[in-house]
Amino acid sequence: MFGGHPSWKKLNEDGKTGTAVMQGIIRAFQIENGISTITGTVGPLTINAMKKLALIHMLKISAFYVMLSSLVNLVKSRFARLPLFYQASSDFINLFAFGVKNGVNGVQNRMEGDCSDERNMVYSEIEFWYVRDLMKLLGYEQWRNFENAISKAMESCKSAQIEVSDHFAEVSKMVMIGSGAERKLKDYMLTRYACYLIAQNGDPKKEEIAFAQSYFAVQTRKQELIEERISYIERTEARGRLRESEKRLSQNIYERGVDDAGFGRIRSRGDQALFGGKSTQEMKQLLGVKDSRPLADFLPTLTIAAKNLATEMTNYNVEEKDLQGENAISNEHVQNNSTVRNMLGTRGIKPEELPASEDIRKLERKVKSQEKKLASESGKLPSED
Repeated sequence: MFGGHPSWKKLNEDGKTGTAVMQGIIRAFQIENGISTITGTVGPLTINAMKKLALIHMLKISAFYVMLSSLVNLVKSRFARLPLFYQASSDFINLFAFGVKNGVNGVQNRMEGDCSDERNMVYSEIEFWYVRDLMKLLGYEQWRNFENAISKAMESCKSAQIEVSDHFAEVSKMVMIGSGAERKLKDYMLTRYACYLIAQNGDPKKEEIAFAQSYFAVQTRKQELIEERISYIERTEARGRLRESEKRLSQNIYERGVDDAGFGRIRSRGDQALFGGKSTQEMKQLLGVKDSRPLADFLPTLTIAAKNLATEMTNYNVEEKDLQGENAISNEHVQNNSTVRNMLGTRGIKPEELPASEDIRKLERKVKSQEKKLASESGKLPSED
């Protein structure tokens, strides 16, 4: 396809990926899109060309996903210290976002007809992904680790009283294993809803997971909408961590002779230290929070994380130093909250001046609503009958 171009560099067909292959993919993109300087690296001219990509109605073969995966790896190597979502411009992200419909201009015409798997014809009206391609994009190297996330996703689907076979279709493909021999590998075709469930049940420590959850949930490639949902996830997860650390603190306190009222006073004194002298009640009034609701349900993610850090520090020292009684534990908690406040202050941040955020319960309801909508709008994979 590109061998006749003077700037093309021949690739060895050895079945191995590597720098040369990834540079070849980018060099092919540059030739295809008429970029003046063919370098095999991603620069301003290449990114500008990516911004002009045409919309492809349906990606029908996994080979194109391999190309996208290679581009992801290349970009990740260049921006290794940054989260995936911020590794490139929003338009650049659109190029490779997990089986998204964007693609290299002209690829569809050459690739659609080169599909040996007839299942792609059956599912031509359903947006789908192959699970082994998704595995790579979610940062998994080994199938046995990823298969656990698939099983959990299927259980989640079943728990939601949704037919698993509508969204997970088991298929197989033959791969070369050497000496001309072939081996059959299990694979799945997935609807968008299935992809979302797998991301939900994936390893939360992988930075790709949060992006995937949001991308599949909001059914869009627009960065601002994906980013908005990522912020939902970050905030609800931060709130969950704070609940757990406060639960652990209450247990530590009760074991050391402090009752419910004492726990309330300790937590209130900690809030005063964090919020520059303002009590929990004063912060509720400032942010317009009802007396019956927890203050943390209306705090921004940064403040929730700050409270959690201080609480975890208190838990650690209470257990490590075996602190006893309300006064000792209260003094420890105040000191930790003051330390966190001072740390924020060095960056010009005062927690009491940060605006209130949306009610966390509304966010949770919004996420649940999106999940239900996603399940119904993803379509169903036809049965094998």
